[in-house]
Amino acid sequence: MNTFSVNSMALFLGYLIGGMALLALFVKIYTRVTPYCEFTHIRAGHTAPAIALGGAMLGFTLPLLAMSYVSIHFADFMLWSLISATTQLIIYKVVAQFLPMQVDDDNNAVAITYAFVSVCTGLINAFSLIPRA
Repeated sequence: MNTFSVNSMALFLGYLIGGMALLALFVKIYTRVTPYCEFTHIRAGHTAPAIALGGAMLGFTLPLLAMSYVSIHFADFMLWSLISATTQLIIYKVVAQFLPMQVDDDNNAVAITYAFVSVCTGLINAFSLIPRA
């Protein structure tokens, strides 16, 4: 069965370009919310901000994956991506109250904790979007 069509290509490109643009926007917002400049530290060879940022990116991307699979309209995809980004940012702020990020010390243990919290949040978001039978 051949599933290629102009419509399916347009949908693919819409979700691909939309998803990448949303990820870039999320990274821009996330890096402004954190109290340090991730890219400066990453360029200096610090792994902690790379781990934390990578986890946040993955945690944001997981719900996008779920929405690209189950959404009826592209607008649903966009709306739920904004809700997922907001959830990730709120969770970051909550965790930061209890466990401040120690980038200056390049604390990988703290960064791994942030990464796993972000991924777990993303998984819960993603699976909450999947309809039940």
